[in-house]
Amino acid sequence: MSAVVAIMLVAACDPDLLHCLPVFHWDKTWMTVNECRQDRHHVAAIVDTRFDGKKTVMTDCRLYLDEHRAMPRPTPAITDGPALF
Repeated sequence: MSAVVAIMLVAACDPDLLHCLPVFHWDKTWMTVNECRQDRHHVAAIVDTRFDGKKTVMTDCRLYLDEHRAMPRPTPAITDGPALF
Protein backbone atom coordinates (compact mmCIF):
# COMPACT_ATOMS: atom_id res chain seq x y z
CA MET A 1 0.00 0.00 0.00
CA SER A 2 1.22 3.48 -0.87
CA ALA A 3 2.58 5.77 1.83
CA VAL A 4 0.70 8.66 0.18
CA VAL A 5 -2.74 9.28 1.67
CA ALA A 6 -5.25 12.12 1.60
CA ILE A 7 -5.94 13.90 4.89
CA MET A 8 -8.48 16.53 5.84
CA LEU A 9 -7.38 19.65 7.68
CA VAL A 10 -10.08 21.26 9.83
CA ALA A 11 -10.25 24.77 11.30
CA ALA A 12 -12.95 26.04 13.66
CA CYS A 13 -13.09 29.83 13.96
CA ASP A 14 -15.23 32.49 15.53
CA PRO A 15 -17.74 33.88 13.01
CA ASP A 16 -15.51 36.94 12.43
CA LEU A 17 -12.67 34.55 11.38
CA LEU A 18 -10.22 36.45 13.59
CA HIS A 19 -9.92 33.85 16.35
CA CYS A 20 -9.45 30.21 15.38
CA LEU A 21 -8.61 27.05 17.24
CA PRO A 22 -5.41 25.36 16.07
CA VAL A 23 -5.83 23.58 12.75
CA PHE A 24 -6.00 19.81 13.18
CA HIS A 25 -6.31 16.84 10.86
CA TRP A 26 -9.39 14.64 10.93
CA ASP A 27 -8.77 11.20 12.41
CA LYS A 28 -9.26 9.41 9.10
CA THR A 29 -7.36 9.11 5.85
CA TRP A 30 -8.60 8.59 2.32
CA MET A 31 -7.03 6.95 -0.73
CA THR A 32 -7.53 10.06 -2.89
CA VAL A 33 -8.16 13.77 -2.43
CA ASN A 34 -11.42 13.39 -4.37
CA GLU A 35 -12.71 10.81 -1.85
CA CYS A 36 -11.74 13.17 0.97
CA ARG A 37 -13.59 16.05 -0.68
CA GLN A 38 -16.75 13.96 -0.91
CA ASP A 39 -16.74 13.66 2.92
CA ARG A 40 -16.03 17.35 3.66
CA HIS A 41 -19.67 18.35 4.18
CA HIS A 42 -20.27 15.47 6.60
CA VAL A 43 -17.12 16.17 8.63
CA ALA A 44 -17.89 19.91 8.79
CA ALA A 45 -21.38 19.07 10.08
CA ILE A 46 -19.93 16.88 12.86
CA VAL A 47 -17.48 19.60 13.94
CA ASP A 48 -20.21 22.27 13.74
CA THR A 49 -22.44 20.17 16.00
CA ARG A 50 -19.64 19.79 18.56
CA PHE A 51 -19.38 23.58 18.81
CA ASP A 52 -23.18 24.06 18.88
CA GLY A 53 -23.01 26.05 15.63
CA LYS A 54 -20.96 28.81 17.29
CA LYS A 55 -17.89 28.35 15.06
CA THR A 56 -17.29 28.71 11.35
CA VAL A 57 -15.87 25.38 10.22
CA MET A 58 -13.48 25.16 7.26
CA THR A 59 -11.99 22.01 5.76
CA ASP A 60 -9.38 21.27 3.13
CA CYS A 61 -8.13 17.98 1.68
CA ARG A 62 -4.44 17.48 0.93
CA LEU A 63 -2.11 14.69 -0.03
CA TYR A 64 0.20 13.64 2.78
CA LEU A 65 3.35 11.52 2.65
CA ASP A 66 3.06 9.14 5.60
CA GLU A 67 6.56 7.69 5.35
CA HIS A 68 6.46 5.96 8.72
CA ARG A 69 2.83 4.82 8.37
CA ALA A 70 1.84 6.58 11.58
CA MET A 71 -1.60 7.66 10.33
CA PRO A 72 -4.61 5.32 10.37
CA ARG A 73 -5.02 3.46 7.08
CA PRO A 74 -7.79 4.59 4.73
CA THR A 75 -11.19 3.15 5.60
CA PRO A 76 -14.47 3.36 3.69
CA ALA A 77 -16.66 4.76 6.50
CA ILE A 78 -16.66 8.18 8.22
CA THR A 79 -15.59 8.20 11.86
CA ASP A 80 -16.49 10.82 14.39
CA GLY A 81 -12.91 12.01 14.21
CA PRO A 82 -10.68 13.29 16.97
CA ALA A 83 -11.81 14.73 20.26
CA LEU A 84 -11.93 18.50 19.96
CA PHE A 85 -10.31 20.39 22.78
